[in-house]
Amino acid sequence: MEIIPIFAPHLTAFRFGKTDEFHQLFANWNDAEYLFEFFKRHEKDLQSDYYGSITVAEAVRRTRRYALQFENCIEKLSSNLDNVFTPLRELEGSHLPRSKARENWLRIYAIKVEANIYVVTGGGIKLTRTMNESPHLKVELNKLQRGRAFLKEHGISDIDGLAELIIPQ
Repeated sequence: MEIIPIFAPHLTAFRFGKTDEFHQLFANWNDAEYLFEFFKRHEKDLQSDYYGSITVAEAVRRTRRYALQFENCIEKLSSNLDNVFTPLRELEGSHLPRSKARENWLRIYAIKVEANIYVVTGGGIKLTRTMNESPHLKVELNKLQRGRAFLKEHGISDIDGLAELIIPQ
């Protein structure tokens, strides 16, 4: 596990494999083939009362548009990320709370280190009412837990500690 700068020092991301989680999300959300396959697998969720009846093709178009808006928003507010991220749950603890940013059904999950300092652990397309209703979002909950445990294991409690773990790009 490595931490990569995105919009340093405010936004960083875990890299569990070859690509960091932030860039992997936006690569997926801009890949029409990836999105088509994703929405075909989750087509029943597109037909639910939660989002109404949306075709796979329309879901792909919307997602690519949402991704562009989302990335622009994060870039513009990169030094004021507390306006983008909110606690994952209302009663989230104060030390390294799990957080989310959203643009319609797109989600980015991160650990908040201190005010306006976040480490992205992953994200996804949320088509159900809760994360626990989607196997692919349960994976994201696990990555949030792993990321949080990693930061705690390394004694991270502020930007100074986090800076020591960031791998320069």
